[in-house]
This record gives sequence, C-alpha cells and structure tokens, in this order.
Amino acid sequence: LVAISAGLAIFPVVFANGLDPAAGPGLVFLTLPLAFSQLTGGAVLGIIFLILLVVAAMTSTIAIVEPAVVYTVEKTALPRSISTFIVGFLIWVLGLTCVFSFNIWKNFYPLGFIDYFSEMTFFQLFEFFAINIMLPAGGLFIAIFVGWKMTAASTREELMLSDGLLFRIWRNLIRYIVPLMIIVIMLANF
Repeated sequence: LVAISAGLAIFPVVFANGLDPAAGPGLVFLTLPLAFSQLTGGAVLGIIFLILLVVAAMTSTIAIVEPAVVYTVEKTALPRSISTFIVGFLIWVLGLTCVFSFNIWKNFYPLGFIDYFSEMTFFQLFEFFAINIMLPAGGLFIAIFVGWKMTAASTREELMLSDGLLFRIWRNLIRYIVPLMIIVIMLANF
C-alpha cells in the first residue's frame, strides 16, 4: 500500500513536469525535489524525507549484509567485528565499480565480448542482473517453496485462512500460475 500510495503521489509530478516515468529508482531524486519545492516549507520537508530515506536504506543494508557476515563468522572462525569489516569492505569495493561506471570507467564494458551485454557498464550489468534475474528468481523460489515445500496447514496458519475455497484457489495459484507467470516475465525481459 505504501508503494502504491507513493506511485500515486509521484507520477502526477512526473507527468506534470515532463519527466521520464521509466527513469527507475532515481526518479525519487528528480520528482520529489520538484514536488517539495512547490509546497510551503517544502525545503524542510524534503530534507526530512531524504534523511528518512537514508535511514531506510541503512536498515535495509544491515539486513542484506547480515547473512554474509554470519556465513563468514561460521566458515572462518573470525570474530564478528572483523567479518563485518571484511564483508563491508568487499561490498564497498564492489560499489566503487558502480561509481566508476559514471566517470573513469564510463566507456569500459566488461562483457563487451557478448553481444547482448556489449554496451553495458558495471552499473548497468549490476542493475540488469538485479532486476531481471535476482528479483524474479527470488519470487520464483519463494513461490515454489510456499507452494510445494510448506505444508497446507502451515501455510493456512501463516495466512490466517480456513480450509475453504479461497485457500484452495490461493494454493493452486501459488503452485502453478505464479511460477509460470514469473518465468514468462523473466523470459520476456531478454
């Protein structure tokens, strides 16, 4: 609901100001400054919003980094603080490849020998991989797990549904239709 509400708030600003609606996540840095600039006290609201956006990004980052840190601690017997530093450093180095894609490596195409990826920088490759492979694959694996590995009783309990028609429809959708549609979407992106 939050994402839908944000879309309903952002896209009128996008179209009213002639911005490209396909600009992706970066659109927030184009549309919201325009929207806040038209409000009384918009500069203060904009600063507060961007601070909250940074906090949301940091908390998400902690959740994303945690499995890698735990894995490193378990496999290497290094202390958690050192493991956290190593994982953070490696992610920082990986992030630098994206930053450099906009300046010193803007004409460097690491997979230039493959026609499909011939004009993609590191940043574009990471973006392509995340959007077209990782997100759909994650959804596919979740649908397969919930539809085929979780018991019906466990699923009903989590969804707080009774064993009625609605649950049977949902179970069939998550088992057959959802994985098929995700595969269709993944193939359509290539």
